[in-house]
Amino acid sequence: MDRFLLPVALREGGELLWLAMADPTDPEAIDLVRRKTQKRVRPAVAGPSEILRAVRTHYGAGSASTQPEDVQREKLAAIEIDSEEDATPFEVVNVADDIEDNALSRIAKQLGVEVPPNIPSRGHMDLRAADPAPPKSDRIGPPFTLEELFTPLTRTGPIARDDLRDADMSTLDALRGSMEKAALVLRTLAELCVEKGVITREEFKKRKPSTDPVKPS
Repeated sequence: MDRFLLPVALREGGELLWLAMADPTDPEAIDLVRRKTQKRVRPAVAGPSEILRAVRTHYGAGSASTQPEDVQREKLAAIEIDSEEDATPFEVVNVADDIEDNALSRIAKQLGVEVPPNIPSRGHMDLRAADPAPPKSDRIGPPFTLEELFTPLTRTGPIARDDLRDADMSTLDALRGSMEKAALVLRTLAELCVEKGVITREEFKKRKPSTDPVKPS
Protein backbone atom coordinates (compact mmCIF):
# COMPACT_ATOMS: atom_id res chain seq x y z
CA MET A 1 0.00 0.00 0.00
CA ASP A 2 1.34 3.44 -0.94
CA ARG A 3 1.18 6.28 1.55
CA PHE A 4 1.28 9.81 0.19
CA LEU A 5 3.30 12.07 2.50
CA LEU A 6 5.09 15.39 2.16
CA PRO A 7 7.52 16.82 4.76
CA VAL A 8 6.36 20.44 4.95
CA ALA A 9 8.75 22.12 7.40
CA LEU A 10 10.74 21.84 10.60
CA ARG A 11 10.20 23.82 13.78
CA GLU A 12 11.23 23.81 17.45
CA GLY A 13 14.88 23.93 16.52
CA GLY A 14 14.50 21.27 13.86
CA GLU A 15 13.17 18.65 16.28
CA LEU A 16 9.51 18.73 15.15
CA LEU A 17 8.54 17.77 11.59
CA TRP A 18 5.26 19.00 10.10
CA LEU A 19 4.09 16.22 7.79
CA ALA A 20 1.28 16.63 5.23
CA MET A 21 -0.53 13.29 4.91
CA ALA A 22 -3.39 11.94 2.85
CA ASP A 23 -4.36 9.87 5.90
CA PRO A 24 -3.18 11.57 9.12
CA THR A 25 -4.73 8.74 11.17
CA ASP A 26 -2.23 6.15 9.86
CA PRO A 27 0.04 5.39 12.86
CA GLU A 28 2.25 3.00 10.88
CA ALA A 29 3.19 5.72 8.39
CA ILE A 30 3.85 8.24 11.16
CA ASP A 31 6.06 5.74 13.03
CA LEU A 32 7.96 4.98 9.82
CA VAL A 33 8.69 8.66 9.17
CA ARG A 34 9.64 9.14 12.82
CA ARG A 35 12.16 6.27 12.60
CA LYS A 36 13.64 7.48 9.32
CA THR A 37 13.96 11.13 10.36
CA GLN A 38 14.72 10.63 14.06
CA LYS A 39 12.33 13.52 14.75
CA ARG A 40 8.96 14.05 16.34
CA VAL A 41 6.18 14.13 13.73
CA ARG A 42 3.01 16.21 13.70
CA PRO A 43 0.59 15.33 10.86
CA ALA A 44 -1.54 17.75 8.82
CA VAL A 45 -4.26 16.58 6.43
CA ALA A 46 -3.81 17.06 2.65
CA GLY A 47 -5.39 15.16 -0.22
CA PRO A 48 -3.25 12.84 -2.37
CA SER A 49 -3.88 15.05 -5.41
CA GLU A 50 -2.63 18.10 -3.48
CA ILE A 51 0.57 16.32 -2.47
CA LEU A 52 1.31 14.92 -5.93
CA ARG A 53 0.38 18.20 -7.62
CA ALA A 54 2.89 20.04 -5.43
CA VAL A 55 5.66 17.63 -6.44
CA ARG A 56 4.78 17.76 -10.15
CA THR A 57 4.52 21.56 -10.13
CA HIS A 58 7.68 22.31 -8.19
CA TYR A 59 9.96 19.42 -9.10
CA GLY A 60 8.63 18.44 -12.54
CA ALA A 61 7.75 14.85 -11.69
CA GLY A 62 6.80 12.92 -14.80
CA SER A 63 4.03 10.86 -13.18
CA ALA A 64 2.32 10.34 -9.84
CA SER A 65 3.98 6.94 -9.28
CA THR A 66 7.60 7.97 -9.86
CA GLN A 67 9.91 10.22 -7.90
CA PRO A 68 11.98 12.74 -9.94
CA GLU A 69 15.74 12.29 -9.93
CA ASP A 70 16.48 15.87 -8.86
CA VAL A 71 14.35 15.30 -5.77
CA GLN A 72 16.39 12.22 -4.90
CA ARG A 73 19.65 14.14 -5.30
CA GLU A 74 18.53 16.84 -2.90
CA LYS A 75 16.93 14.31 -0.52
CA LEU A 76 13.79 16.43 -0.60
CA ALA A 77 10.62 14.74 -1.79
CA ALA A 78 6.97 13.91 -1.51
CA ILE A 79 7.20 10.32 -0.36
CA GLU A 80 5.22 7.35 -1.60
CA ILE A 81 6.33 5.09 1.27
CA ASP A 82 5.87 1.36 1.01
CA SER A 83 5.18 -0.27 4.37
CA GLU A 84 8.13 -2.66 3.93
CA GLU A 85 10.69 0.08 3.22
CA ASP A 86 13.75 -0.01 5.49
CA ALA A 87 14.23 2.46 8.32
CA THR A 88 17.45 4.10 7.04
CA PRO A 89 17.50 7.69 8.33
CA PHE A 90 17.29 10.43 5.72
CA GLU A 91 17.88 14.15 5.84
CA VAL A 92 14.83 16.42 6.20
CA VAL A 93 15.01 19.84 4.57
CA ASN A 94 12.35 22.53 4.85
CA VAL A 95 10.23 22.87 1.71
CA ALA A 96 7.53 25.25 2.92
CA ASP A 97 9.38 28.25 1.49
CA ASP A 98 10.16 26.55 -1.83
CA ILE A 99 6.57 25.58 -2.68
CA GLU A 100 4.43 28.61 -3.53
CA ASP A 101 0.79 29.12 -4.45
CA ASN A 102 -0.57 25.77 -3.32
CA ALA A 103 -2.39 24.34 -0.32
CA LEU A 104 0.70 22.75 1.23
CA SER A 105 2.61 26.02 1.46
CA ARG A 106 -0.46 27.65 2.96
CA ILE A 107 -0.67 24.86 5.54
CA ALA A 108 2.88 25.59 6.69
CA LYS A 109 2.33 29.33 6.78
CA GLN A 110 -1.12 29.21 8.38
CA LEU A 111 0.22 26.96 11.15
CA GLY A 112 3.01 29.44 11.91
CA VAL A 113 5.84 27.23 10.68
CA GLU A 114 9.19 28.95 10.26
CA VAL A 115 12.63 27.75 9.14
CA PRO A 116 15.03 27.16 12.06
CA PRO A 117 18.15 29.40 11.86
CA ASN A 118 20.50 26.40 11.80
CA ILE A 119 18.73 24.73 8.84
CA PRO A 120 18.43 27.38 6.11
CA SER A 121 16.39 26.69 2.99
CA ARG A 122 17.26 28.03 -0.44
CA GLY A 123 14.50 30.61 -0.19
CA HIS A 124 15.80 32.03 3.12
CA MET A 125 19.59 31.94 2.88
CA ASP A 126 19.97 35.35 1.20
CA LEU A 127 17.11 36.90 3.17
CA ARG A 128 18.58 36.04 6.56
CA ALA A 129 22.05 37.12 5.51
CA ALA A 130 20.78 40.55 4.42
CA ASP A 131 18.22 41.33 7.12
CA PRO A 132 17.43 38.76 9.84
CA ALA A 133 13.74 38.59 10.65
CA PRO A 134 12.68 38.90 14.29
CA PRO A 135 11.78 35.58 15.92
CA LYS A 136 8.10 34.69 16.02
CA SER A 137 6.37 33.91 19.28
CA ASP A 138 4.27 30.77 19.74
CA ARG A 139 2.34 32.35 22.60
CA ILE A 140 -1.37 32.79 21.97
CA GLY A 141 -2.90 35.97 23.32
CA PRO A 142 -6.14 36.12 25.29
CA PRO A 143 -9.39 35.87 23.30
CA PHE A 144 -10.96 39.10 22.09
CA THR A 145 -14.14 40.35 23.70
CA LEU A 146 -17.04 41.64 21.62
CA GLU A 147 -16.36 45.12 22.93
CA GLU A 148 -12.75 44.97 21.78
CA LEU A 149 -13.71 43.46 18.44
CA PHE A 150 -16.30 46.10 17.58
CA THR A 151 -14.51 49.11 19.08
CA PRO A 152 -13.97 50.72 15.63
CA LEU A 153 -17.74 50.59 14.92
CA THR A 154 -18.59 53.73 16.86
CA ARG A 155 -20.31 55.55 14.02
CA THR A 156 -22.28 54.69 10.92
CA GLY A 157 -20.85 54.56 7.41
CA PRO A 158 -17.67 53.00 6.04
CA ILE A 159 -14.55 52.96 8.19
CA ALA A 160 -11.40 54.40 6.65
CA ARG A 161 -8.08 52.74 7.38
CA ASP A 162 -6.88 55.95 9.04
CA ASP A 163 -9.68 55.59 11.63
CA LEU A 164 -8.23 52.33 12.94
CA ARG A 165 -5.60 52.19 15.63
CA ASP A 166 -2.69 49.75 15.64
CA ALA A 167 -4.54 47.63 18.20
CA ASP A 168 -7.60 47.57 15.92
CA MET A 169 -5.52 46.41 12.96
CA SER A 170 -3.95 43.68 15.10
CA THR A 171 -7.41 42.54 16.14
CA LEU A 172 -8.62 42.37 12.54
CA ASP A 173 -5.45 40.59 11.40
CA ALA A 174 -5.85 37.98 14.15
CA LEU A 175 -9.51 37.47 13.24
CA ARG A 176 -8.69 37.13 9.56
CA GLY A 177 -5.91 34.64 10.32
CA SER A 178 -8.25 32.51 12.42
CA MET A 179 -10.90 32.52 9.68
CA GLU A 180 -8.33 31.59 7.02
CA LYS A 181 -7.10 28.68 9.15
CA ALA A 182 -10.63 27.41 9.62
CA ALA A 183 -11.39 27.75 5.91
CA LEU A 184 -8.17 25.89 5.02
CA VAL A 185 -8.98 22.98 7.34
CA LEU A 186 -12.52 22.70 5.98
CA ARG A 187 -11.33 22.82 2.38
CA THR A 188 -8.68 20.12 2.89
CA LEU A 189 -11.17 17.92 4.73
CA ALA A 190 -13.65 18.31 1.87
CA GLU A 191 -10.90 17.44 -0.61
CA LEU A 192 -10.06 14.33 1.40
CA CYS A 193 -13.74 13.28 1.43
CA VAL A 194 -13.85 13.64 -2.36
CA GLU A 195 -10.60 11.67 -2.74
CA LYS A 196 -11.96 8.81 -0.60
CA GLY A 197 -15.31 8.75 -2.42
CA VAL A 198 -17.39 9.86 0.56
CA ILE A 199 -18.93 12.60 -1.59
CA THR A 200 -18.62 13.60 -5.23
CA ARG A 201 -17.32 16.94 -6.40
CA GLU A 202 -20.72 17.70 -7.95
CA GLU A 203 -22.48 17.08 -4.62
CA PHE A 204 -19.97 19.31 -2.87
CA LYS A 205 -20.55 22.14 -5.36
CA LYS A 206 -24.33 21.88 -4.91
CA ARG A 207 -24.01 22.17 -1.13
CA LYS A 208 -21.38 24.89 -1.24
CA PRO A 209 -22.93 28.31 -0.44
CA SER A 210 -22.30 31.11 -2.88
CA THR A 211 -19.90 33.69 -1.49
CA ASP A 212 -19.15 37.05 -3.01
CA PRO A 213 -15.96 38.84 -1.93
CA VAL A 214 -16.55 42.02 0.04
CA LYS A 215 -15.22 44.97 -1.89
CA PRO A 216 -13.30 47.51 0.20
CA SER A 217 -14.87 50.97 0.38
